[in-house]
Amino acid sequence: MPSFFGAKLATALNLQDATLFTDNQVLASTVLAGLPHTHFGHWSIRPIIAEIQDIIKAKSYTIQKIHREANKIADSLTKKAR
Repeated sequence: MPSFFGAKLATALNLQDATLFTDNQVLASTVLAGLPHTHFGHWSIRPIIAEIQDIIKAKSYTIQKIHREANKIADSLTKKAR
């Protein structure tokens, strides 16, 4: 889950202001809604979503959904990694 690793990396680098981009609508809407245990998404990713929310709140980061077409390089790398 790229946004999870992005949040962890931004935290490790002690960034004060970061925007995490994802092409996953469920992830973006769930994190923004602030309800990881009752919102959309498969139950297995809810702990990850909760951790992303904690990081975003603690560091004042934001998450933004982008269209997959605007994210072709990352999408290609993700497919290769699978």
